[in-house]
Amino acid sequence: MTYVEPKGEIVAVSQEGDVSHVCVRFDRMDLGPIAPAGLYVDPKTGNERFQLHKLARNDGELFYFETYNSTHPLPMPGEVYSYRGWWLAEAMEAALDTKAEWVREKYPDNNDHEHCLFTWETITANSEISEGYRSKYGWITVNAYEKFIREDIYRLRRK
Repeated sequence: MTYVEPKGEIVAVSQEGDVSHVCVRFDRMDLGPIAPAGLYVDPKTGNERFQLHKLARNDGELFYFETYNSTHPLPMPGEVYSYRGWWLAEAMEAALDTKAEWVREKYPDNNDHEHCLFTWETITANSEISEGYRSKYGWITVNAYEKFIREDIYRLRRK
């Protein structure tokens, strides 16, 4: 049986400064972190329509998201898109843990590799991405560390 991504209907949108607010009603929801995620015109082509950075709240069937510094125009109420979450639970846990110690290291030359928790890029000793940050959660690329840990671009680590 072929997997079919959830569909989301845009219920309401607004903009306040650099924050876009989008309310979505889904036909169903997959397990795992709800955001960060994307809304797609056609999931087969990966034609992304809008990004959903942070789940602000969930009121029953309505999901309220925040998106920061979007370069996409706001979706319109009534439009329907395919939904795709980006992270596994382990990535969200790592992003939220403000006490985790991240150490920058070269990846060991052991004929093995790891995948970045956030981007799934390959980290290996003999490649373009041969170093990263490591913690009890695993490995992330230097770029992922800068974006998701240090800069907290999805504003997940803020209280």
